[in-house]
Amino acid sequence: MFKRLTAIVLVLVLALSLVGCGGAKPAAPAPAPAPAPAPAPVDKNAIVKEAVVKYFADIAKSNNMIEAKQLKETMDAQAGSVFILDIRTPEDFAKGHIAGATNIGFAKVGENLDKLPKGKQIAVVCYSGQTAGQTVGALRVLGLNAVSLKGGFPSWETAKYPVEK
Repeated sequence: MFKRLTAIVLVLVLALSLVGCGGAKPAAPAPAPAPAPAPAPVDKNAIVKEAVVKYFADIAKSNNMIEAKQLKETMDAQAGSVFILDIRTPEDFAKGHIAGATNIGFAKVGENLDKLPKGKQIAVVCYSGQTAGQTVGALRVLGLNAVSLKGGFPSWETAKYPVEK
């Protein structure tokens, strides 16, 4: 009888160890979270195209140029409202420039975009207006309010406006 009782106890212990105490089922693993939806792809060409279309639409309004007289009047009427970007060489800038101008050579403008204000008009000055016009095109495509000094720095000097050295 002792052998039979020992066998029954062993079977009960084995059965309880297999099903666990209290008959509780083990918790099911939590389902894996659904992957986040991929962000919509950015159509860079569409963004650039929109900026270029806007650039050419604005040309009809002002040709993206400013006369020396108009620039001087604006600077006098609203001090600090215009950022003068002189893209000539540092040597020519040192010989004479519009007071308060910032000198960033033409080839370095792209590396210094962070130095250009977003909330002001930017008047770009070069030797004749040609290179300034190219710079203005790029800046306007980037959304900056830029204009070229018509005739370049010589037009400022010809008008006998103050030159800083």
